[in-house]
Amino acid sequence: RTVRVDEKLGEIRGEWVWGAPKTSASARVVDLPDLLVKPLAEHLLRFPPLRHQDDPRREGLIFYGERGGPVRRHAFRKSWQRACVAAELDGMRVEWLRHSGASLAYLATRDLKAVAARLGHTSTRMADTVYVEPYAEASRAVADAIDDLVSRSVARQSPEG
Repeated sequence: RTVRVDEKLGEIRGEWVWGAPKTSASARVVDLPDLLVKPLAEHLLRFPPLRHQDDPRREGLIFYGERGGPVRRHAFRKSWQRACVAAELDGMRVEWLRHSGASLAYLATRDLKAVAARLGHTSTRMADTVYVEPYAEASRAVADAIDDLVSRSVARQSPEG
């Protein structure tokens, strides 16, 4: 139930460039929620990780292109756009998945340090300002609505109400 992040791969002028993650905190092990385990296992059964004797860096890729290498940005973009249109989410940006995951992690735990570590950040500042802050106003609105609901209920039950 874990994913190990220990390398990054970038496409620069059509060439693949492998390297270490951006910071030491970016190299990490991330626990997966149970709800992701079955779909990932099904994917791995259908598309086993690549085994390349001639190129050990390609060893173990679990998402790869039709020719057995990493998925090129333009090919991914086309597939992403088709999937979004099919799901009636046209215009959705792929980076929003990271934002959604971080927001859900925060809403589930209220633990900024854990969210920052999960994202590979060394401090909570980015998690707080980018992923969590937008929910502060919504959270207050929910709390206010709960207060209002309880106050009205109490008022109905009191002898004066």
